[in-house]
Amino acid sequence: MNHTSSRHLSDYARVHTNDSDVVILSLYGIFASYHCLNRGRTYRPPHRALPAHIASGLVEVALYYGGWQCSLAAVAACWTHSFTSLMLVRELPNGHAWHTRPTYQAGSFLRVGMMALAYVTQDPMDYHDAVMPLHGFVYTRALLFLFGVMGPHSTLKSNINLREGYSLAVFGAALIAVSHCSSPWAVPLYLAMVSLLGILSRCASQVPRNVPVRRPIVVLINTLGTIGIHHSQDERKAPPIGNLRGDRLGEFLMDLISTKVSWILSRECHR
Repeated sequence: MNHTSSRHLSDYARVHTNDSDVVILSLYGIFASYHCLNRGRTYRPPHRALPAHIASGLVEVALYYGGWQCSLAAVAACWTHSFTSLMLVRELPNGHAWHTRPTYQAGSFLRVGMMALAYVTQDPMDYHDAVMPLHGFVYTRALLFLFGVMGPHSTLKSNINLREGYSLAVFGAALIAVSHCSSPWAVPLYLAMVSLLGILSRCASQVPRNVPVRRPIVVLINTLGTIGIHHSQDERKAPPIGNLRGDRLGEFLMDLISTKVSWILSRECHR
């Protein structure tokens, strides 16, 4: 096939592993509806990389699920999304930094290489594997809602603001997304990258600040720091979430589920 062509894939069907178009696209639809309900308001403070990050992600999803082959446009969208992700998570206050940042960073680095491979091979499965980790975004939101409904507190707002809940949601979502890849080595490779980046972050944060800048190790630390591969030991407080209009629906669903479960348990106990 011509690598520079962006013609539509009419000669063969898109491939799947354990991923479902219905589930994935439904989650994107739910999140889009939530965003519209909030009239475009978000909890994230303004960041110069955010518009490019959102646009590139939308382009990737549109190109892949629109049935187009892996083109230069897909590579550009993937790399833009990955590099802007590194910029956004550099100062991410949500969750525990030593867990959430390596989780995001490993996915970004992994996808850069996978998308380049997909473009070179023009193999539909390679393209599929390069796109799947992208869906960690919507899986995170789904898991965060599920953890919010589960507890331990009685309100959704209290639960989704727990650092532990956000960290678990990000990591669990990444594992689900990466598990859609065809290779049995995808998840072990991803976990190894998360661990390596976490170790680098911890070691980098322990380097004394008074070391001369000319030392090679300091040059390396500063280089890693530009993409967030080190962090302060002091975690910044994340802005509280759960106050937007769309979150009221979540609180309503949680109350509805809790009330229904309590009623069923009460009925069964009094039989």
